[in-house]
Order: sequence, then C-alpha cells, then structure tokens
Amino acid sequence: MSDLDNSLIKRKIESQKCSKHNEKPQFIKTQKEFEIKACCEDFRTILFKKSKSIIAEETKKMMKNI
Repeated sequence: MSDLDNSLIKRKIESQKCSKHNEKPQFIKTQKEFEIKACCEDFRTILFKKSKSIIAEETKKMMKNI
C-alpha cells in the first residue's frame, strides 16, 4: 500500500457518515497498513469494504500507468 495515494483514500473514507450515529470515521495510516476508527462496528465493516474497493481501483490505475 506504500505506493498508493493515502490522502485520496483518507478523504474518501473520512467523508462518509454513519447512518445510525451521524458520526464521521477517522483514517489512520500506520507503518505497514491503516486503521479505521468508527463509532460502531457495523459502520467500520462498511468502511473497511469500501477501502478495499478504493485500493483495488487505485491499484488498477497504477497498473495501467506502468
């Protein structure tokens, strides 16, 4: 994940709001990966799936540019 644009992923994740609690998540980049802090586990699960999709999209874009 080191070559991916983490700021893009962060913006897309942190722009979401929990439908139950109306809270925004926090995207935290660590040395090897990332963590998503959210108000509830359901929202965190949704965001994790969304982040996997974003990473897949960005990886495809990177591969096209090689």
